[in-house]
Amino acid sequence: MSTSRYQKLNNRKRRIQYRLRERLWAPQDQPMFRARNIHYELSDRLRGLAPGGMGAMHHLARRVGLIPAIDRYLHLLKIHLPYHESDHVLNVAYNILAGGTCLEDLELWRNDEVYLDALGAQRIPDPTTEGDFCRRFTAVDVEILQDTLNEVRLGVVNGTIALTRRPATRATNSTIGASAWEEAGKLSCAAGYRHSQCIHDRLEEVHRKRANRPSPAFSPVPVRVRSR
Repeated sequence: MSTSRYQKLNNRKRRIQYRLRERLWAPQDQPMFRARNIHYELSDRLRGLAPGGMGAMHHLARRVGLIPAIDRYLHLLKIHLPYHESDHVLNVAYNILAGGTCLEDLELWRNDEVYLDALGAQRIPDPTTEGDFCRRFTAVDVEILQDTLNEVRLGVVNGTIALTRRPATRATNSTIGASAWEEAGKLSCAAGYRHSQCIHDRLEEVHRKRANRPSPAFSPVPVRVRSR
C-alpha cells in the first residue's frame, strides 16, 4: 500500500474519531439524521460492490493452490461445459461469504456485473445448475472434498505454501499442555457418557420392574362358582 493510501486512511480515522468524541450535548431541536436533497449518479469509471473483499478471497484461494487441488481430486463432471468442479464449489462458498443464504441468491450475483468482474468470470452457475451439481455428490465425494481442503490447510500451516514473501513463524515453548479444544472435547465426552449412563440405568430399572411384575396371563384370578 502506498504512502498516500496510508495517509488517506489515517485522515479518515482522525475525522471519525473527532466526530465521535465525547461531548456535553445541549438539547437538540432537530433529529440527528438531517440529510436532504440527496442525489444518486451512475459513474462509468467507479463502481461499487457490497462484498468488497470477494476479489481478495479469490486471490487467496488461488494463491494457496485450492483451485487446482479441487480440480485435481474431485471428479463429478465428465465434460467441463463451461464450468469446472472448482467453479461450482467456489460459487457456493462465495455465495455464503457474500451474505447469501440459499442457492437462489446466486441469481442476484450472476446479474451483478461488478461481482463477475471481481472474480474475473464471464458468468457463474445459476441456481438450477448449481443444485444439479450438488446432487451429484456421494458420501465418498464429500470426504474427498474435505480431505482436499485439509491438505491445502495443512500446507499453509506447515509453511509449504507461502502466503507472503517472509516465512511464517510460530511462537512455541517447551510446555506441552492440552488445548482448550481438547479440554472442551473431554468435558463433552464426559457429559455424554454421564447422560448415556443415566439412560442405561433408567432402562435397566424399567426392565427390572417389568420382570418382577406378575404377568396378567398367569396371575391368580378368583373364580366364582355359582351354585344351583
